[in-house]
Amino acid sequence: MQTEIELRILDIDVQKFQSKLTSLGAVFLWESFMKRFVYDFTPIQANSWIRLRDTWKKTTLTIKEIQNDSITWTKELETIVEDFDTTHAILKRLGYTERSYQENRRLSYSLWDVAIEIDFRPHLLPYIEIEWKSIQDVEKTVTLIWFDMKDTTTQNVETLYANKWIDLRSISYLKFDE
Repeated sequence: MQTEIELRILDIDVQKFQSKLTSLGAVFLWESFMKRFVYDFTPIQANSWIRLRDTWKKTTLTIKEIQNDSITWTKELETIVEDFDTTHAILKRLGYTERSYQENRRLSYSLWDVAIEIDFRPHLLPYIEIEWKSIQDVEKTVTLIWFDMKDTTTQNVETLYANKWIDLRSISYLKFDE
């Protein structure tokens, strides 16, 4: 499994941050609307799940495992699949029942090959996600975009919702229009 190295900076001013990125020479890559199904293993495994996600650029099937609350908190095994609906139907036929359907919107940038995304999710303020191959590069990027490491968090999305008193596991459909 691959190690996901990422940090988040919460509750940002989107326009101000986009101006920072532009002044640093960041390249805007795309805007995407994402949809995903999250499935539990059978039997349920704590801190592990299956995600089927369509980013409008590609569809992926991923096993995610949260191992700790550090910058390298998540391990993932991911592959590209051809069709979101067909893969969902295959998973259902294999006996997996979706725990939830979720949507988010993402603005993707590249700054010196480091992936920087601005994420919008229902019921949360926009936040930045910085992901790259090494802890040092992620930490360096935080400083280069004029933040401090104390401004970051390694909390996963489920925890971000829990901090707002929203139990993500009890919501079957998390959509922007609801």
